[in-house]
Amino acid sequence: MHEDLKAYLIDALRNYRLDALIASLPVGNGEIEYLPLFREPFVAVLPRGHPLAARPRIAAEDVARHRPLVLREENACASRSSRSANRP
Repeated sequence: MHEDLKAYLIDALRNYRLDALIASLPVGNGEIEYLPLFREPFVAVLPRGHPLAARPRIAAEDVARHRPLVLREENACASRSSRSANRP
C-alpha cells in the first residue's frame, strides 16, 4: 500500500499496476468503476475565539470570507472543498 497523486494512481490502475485504489471523487472519465466506501463530512478547524467558532453551523462561503488554508490542487480535499464553495 502506498500514497501518491491521484492522477498517478489512476494511471497505475488503468495499466494494471494496481488492483484497487481508494480515492475521492471525481475519478477518471467513465472508464473506471467505483463504489462509495463511506461519506465523511468536512469540518472547519478554528482557533479558540474565532468569530466562526461560536456558530453552530457554517457554510463554505463563511470560511472563504476569512483566511482559509488553501490546499494544492492535487489534494483530494482541495477539489472537494472548491466544489463545496461553488455550490449554488
